[in-house]
Amino acid sequence: MRRPEYEAAAPERAELGEGPTWDPVAGHLIWIDILSSRVHTWDPATGRRT
Repeated sequence: MRRPEYEAAAPERAELGEGPTWDPVAGHLIWIDILSSRVHTWDPATGRRT
């Protein structure tokens, strides 16, 4: 059996990141950092992070 391989979807660090969700309309990955009270987005087409 092959071992699974993983890579980070976005070069972002979070204190407690969770809830990654793909927005198919915008084409963005969205997730939250609970401890810092921030919502993050990443656009893989441009590499832009907010």
